Amino acid sequence: MIIYSKPESIVKVEKFVETLCSEHNIDDSVFGNMLVSITEAVNNAIIHGNQRDSSRNITIIESLEDTPHKLLCIKIIDEGKGFDYNNLPDPTSPENIT
Repeated sequence: MIIYSKPESIVKVEKFVETLCSEHNIDDSVFGNMLVSITEAVNNAIIHGNQRDSSRNITIIESLEDTPHKLLCIKIIDEGKGFDYNNLPDPTSPENIT
């Protein structure tokens, strides 16, 4: 699924999660956690990845890995410049806590 990088596009995530749960027979008790985590990832992609640039898109990809327990993977891809996570300051250091 591809959505525009606009906050109002977040509403499409709920329908996406509903469809996923239905297609993969995921228990209703998991729906809320999936919705929160996927919505947060998409929101971060819009705000931080694409810098709220509505000309950029967010792509949401689902894949099912055929492991003994069937692993459903969700990938959120933005069109931002990215960052080198190996060069980030330690977030647990006292000077970075706040």
